[in-house]
Amino acid sequence: MNLFDMKGSWGVAETKIYNRLVAPALSRIYDQLLDRYLPAEGIKDGEKILDVGCGAGHVVALIARRFPRVELTGVDISEEMIARARDWSRGLPNVSVRTADALALPFEAASFDCVLSLASIKHWPDRVQGLKEIFRVLKPGGVLYIMEVHRNPSPDVALAFVRRWHLTPWPWTHIVTAYFQRFVASHGLTADELDAFCARAGFTQIKPETVAEFPAVVVSAVKRVG
Repeated sequence: MNLFDMKGSWGVAETKIYNRLVAPALSRIYDQLLDRYLPAEGIKDGEKILDVGCGAGHVVALIARRFPRVELTGVDISEEMIARARDWSRGLPNVSVRTADALALPFEAASFDCVLSLASIKHWPDRVQGLKEIFRVLKPGGVLYIMEVHRNPSPDVALAFVRRWHLTPWPWTHIVTAYFQRFVASHGLTADELDAFCARAGFTQIKPETVAEFPAVVVSAVKRVG
């Protein structure tokens, strides 16, 4: 992974940096966002959920603990991240993780009830193709949830986010915030762009939203029936 253009697979060094500094803060944010967008009443026993770009598996494990009767699958293009995801999900019988490319998912059509992709789409070389693959593997009526960094977060929101990271005391918070805005957020998306990409991939009932308290955008969408 090139930490300046957000391209390529995560290597050993980048994975260690990310999981040491960023992942703990993101896990707490994901926990809050799951309460908002994936409430318990919306999940049924026996459903199959796929996390595309699962990274080290924090969200897969989080959902698996919340919903022990749901089958979770995580995929990521990085062998290093998947190795960590296997460690993170050890002891969770309803979780499986594997290496796979978001643009060519190794699953049959209509395999999943729900697909998540969190902070991954900015890394895809062809975002619409990745969404088309998600559309293919979703069952009719299945739901997609995408979360990605907002391209233009306010300085205050970006700074508050970076302050959640581990080992970023002043003045490093301001240096890291500048890096985040210049090299990470700049590769993110707006809610309107996510809306348009999902529509091009065939989704309906698209609901884009800019998250006020985090530098993020979220969209939910449905694979139409018939």
